[in-house]
Amino acid sequence: MSHAYLFCLYSILMYLTMRWHKDYKNWQAISIGAVAGLITLIRPTEILCILIPLLWNISSFTDVKNRVRSIGQRFPAYLLAILAFVAMGLPQIFYWKYATGQFLFYSYGEEGFDFLHAHIYHGLFGFKMVGLLIHLLCFLL
Repeated sequence: MSHAYLFCLYSILMYLTMRWHKDYKNWQAISIGAVAGLITLIRPTEILCILIPLLWNISSFTDVKNRVRSIGQRFPAYLLAILAFVAMGLPQIFYWKYATGQFLFYSYGEEGFDFLHAHIYHGLFGFKMVGLLIHLLCFLL
């Protein structure tokens, strides 16, 4: 399960973001990019984590304008963060190219829910998957 790792990395990301918005040091920008890259590598849907440093302490439209101005003033640091973010994903992309011949590879195969063959009975009562009702009975006893 990736939840513990993601919790730790999100904590680090928020800490680095707080420090970045106080000090504006290049190493903090690189660290933010690297941590956001690891988070995205662990679970690709977590790419939304990049919004944390971008939207930190924004509470009004004036704050948005100031942030856009800040990005323009500190563009080299933001570029370093972007490069660190991309660098975290490069080993995975190169491995996929080596192993499958494709730069992007969907490794989960055919996942989905088939409404015509839902296996509800096996999910609730089946011993092969130790069904939900079996767990409830064991819990109640």
